[in-house]
Amino acid sequence: MNIKRLVIVFIFSLIIFNIIFVLGYFNYFVIPNIEEDTNIIQNKINDNIIDLSKNLGKYTNIDDAIKKYQNDHSSSIYIEDSDGNIVYNNADFWDNKLNYYMSRLININGTTYLVKLFEPLNWNILKSINSFIIFEILTVFIITGIIFGVIQIKFVKPLDKLQKVINNYKFGVKPKIIKAKSELDLIQNDFVDLVESLENSKENQKMIISSISHDIKTPITSILGYSEILSNSKVDKKTKDKYFNIIYQKALSLKKLSDEFENYLYESNYINLERIKVSELKNKIELDYKIDLSNNNINLKVNLKNGDEYIYLDLNKLNRVFSNIIGNSVRYLKDGGIIEINGMMVKNFYQFEISDNGTGTKQDLNKIFDPLFTTDKTRKISGLGLSICKEIIELHGGIISAYNNKLGGLTIRFTIINNKI
Repeated sequence: MNIKRLVIVFIFSLIIFNIIFVLGYFNYFVIPNIEEDTNIIQNKINDNIIDLSKNLGKYTNIDDAIKKYQNDHSSSIYIEDSDGNIVYNNADFWDNKLNYYMSRLININGTTYLVKLFEPLNWNILKSINSFIIFEILTVFIITGIIFGVIQIKFVKPLDKLQKVINNYKFGVKPKIIKAKSELDLIQNDFVDLVESLENSKENQKMIISSISHDIKTPITSILGYSEILSNSKVDKKTKDKYFNIIYQKALSLKKLSDEFENYLYESNYINLERIKVSELKNKIELDYKIDLSNNNINLKVNLKNGDEYIYLDLNKLNRVFSNIIGNSVRYLKDGGIIEINGMMVKNFYQFEISDNGTGTKQDLNKIFDPLFTTDKTRKISGLGLSICKEIIELHGGIISAYNNKLGGLTIRFTIINNKI
């Protein structure tokens, strides 16, 4: 998994960081201290060899001069004559590269000698460096181990588990909600919600296909039956006209069903907002519906408050909302029925209510916006109209709901956000 590569990269980066840190520590702390210590020792040796030279010049006997010198100093001494013969040596480790030394030629009683003084390296610095390196190595391993363990527990294992859940779903095993202990658990629960949504969508699709199939079969059966009768030349003209009219009405039903289904499938998620005055919207609604409803002996009342305010909406799509809801009400109103459209500004929303005095419904009002939901026998709401209304209102940033009103009918309430998107 990619997370494992991420862990490897992280650990590698940690090691690189520590290497840079160690190099920085050496450059800015260890090396300057060593250089300072070296300078001190070199100066000390320089002073000591000058002092030894003075003592060797005072004494005719080299051993006496060295004895006097070593009473006051701790440096190791190596002396050889001009022929390379060792005259004196108490520096058994003089060739150790970890020691500091200084040499000088000294003339004693006409004889030239090579004198070398040795001072040991400050081992405390080496011990400090060694301890630091050991500490740093242990720290890197411990931190790396802890981080690797935490990542393994907190990320790798949950991701492996999530991947397993996703793979199982491919083979038909539905995931379940788990107790969230981490963000990855929340992601798994989100995946469960997504799966449930997909499953519900599948069920809705099955229901739509089944309902469409049923609704298509009924008029087609009638059309086929009446067409077969009409093929009989013995049918009189009056009967033919009657059957032709029935076939035509059934064909119109099929077209309406097809148009509604097509609108549901291809409803665009794009909205073209325009600025419109509330009073202008009121006049348009009355112009579009009042005469037709009056011809059906239905009284339309439109009362939109805040008439001087402007709202932003997709007028074409909102027309479909009004058309679907009003059309649904008309089917359940008797002569003398009433449809009321009320509206008012609520904070940054404009709220509409479309009410009728029809039959209302006893079923779950939240479900009437589901595709092809059918309520009780007193008010059979079916089809895709209200589902399309819900999609349009949600595109406007609003919500839609329904309730049985005091008139005995149904009220559809919806809002649209009053901010330009």
